[in-house]
Amino acid sequence: MILFKELSLMRKKHQLTSFDSQNPWLSNHVTESKDKKYQHRRLEENLDARASVINELQLIVYEAHEDARQRLRQLIGISLDPLDPFASAESDYPVEEYPKFLNIQALKGCFGEIFAGIVAENFPILGEKWEVPAYLFRFHLAAFQQLEMLRQTKGRAGQIPGRTGDDCVAFQRNSEGKIIRSLICEAKCTYKHDTTMIAEAHEKASAANLTPIDLTQLIEILSDDDDSTAVNWVKSLRELLFRSDFSEYERCDLVSYICGLPPVRDTTELIPIHQPHLKYTANRRLEAVEILLYDVEGLVAEAYKKEDELIEAGDSSLLLQWQQVIKNISKTPRVLSEHCRLLAFDGESAIVGVDSLSSFRQVLRLETKIKDAFTECGLFEQKEEGKKVNVKLKVVDPVPNSQS
Repeated sequence: MILFKELSLMRKKHQLTSFDSQNPWLSNHVTESKDKKYQHRRLEENLDARASVINELQLIVYEAHEDARQRLRQLIGISLDPLDPFASAESDYPVEEYPKFLNIQALKGCFGEIFAGIVAENFPILGEKWEVPAYLFRFHLAAFQQLEMLRQTKGRAGQIPGRTGDDCVAFQRNSEGKIIRSLICEAKCTYKHDTTMIAEAHEKASAANLTPIDLTQLIEILSDDDDSTAVNWVKSLRELLFRSDFSEYERCDLVSYICGLPPVRDTTELIPIHQPHLKYTANRRLEAVEILLYDVEGLVAEAYKKEDELIEAGDSSLLLQWQQVIKNISKTPRVLSEHCRLLAFDGESAIVGVDSLSSFRQVLRLETKIKDAFTECGLFEQKEEGKKVNVKLKVVDPVPNSQS
């Protein structure tokens, strides 16, 4: 962890989310509308290059949350002075467990916000160059309340409400440091695909406010840093906060959507390509970005260095149970019999291992059939109408020959 802190300090005077957009990990395809007010960008993962970006993603994620950790250290009185009675507080207070103690749903939300910043700073969104001065995670009150609850009770993190306000904000400044454009980002991250989530994102992006609603929060974060870059940002943000003449200012919008399961056919649109989504009603420039990844939850867990929370196996005969399940799926797809195995099952939840990322999406498309099969073969007792077994897919080493 010390290495991450040192690297974080080295990055501080540079781009907040420095990322090699030329890395082959993400293919980049852009379509612009005829009136040039709308751009659709599709970033699609190349699995062969994923390993080349993991360390960089981990560093970006760590740095994005470091302001929140530093604020927590200050609030609880952590000191580096060996004579200070609170000097050892960090060893007793789980500061470094933030935010990876959160459950995967909350971490996906955080990752989505960070990735919106990566996209804004490293790709020419709407043909412009943008800067992200800070992330707003220190204002996620529910996360810190849960951290304290878990510290006292030693429990397990559950669902919490998301942070309110702007997901991410980027700016463009002129040579005098005056902000001439804001890019207000609405970020979504789902391990499958969710049309409702897309609609909600575009509806929220249509809000009427001309400047970001979290300007004062950004000022507070940057005011805690006496670095000259932060000082200049505070001046720029305060000037925008009290500006009365917006003739030389533009608000632009970004919808960033991370999805783990694109349509089977390339002709099917996740987000409209040639014109804005119907739920986007503002008369501003908008870019919608689709980021198509494999095993979204696995990547998020890896980026946050989150240890997997395996459930206790309720039956040692996992191989037999898995055979029962797949026999109840009509014309059992080979991907289930040859590339999957049951890792754990406790009667309510199951973890299914998939032996490669390249097979992951195929299995994900069969998730509903797998859930139904658990019920049909009698392994899952449906106590509530409509309830199905909870299935988690996990990429693991290839299935041993004895189980293939």
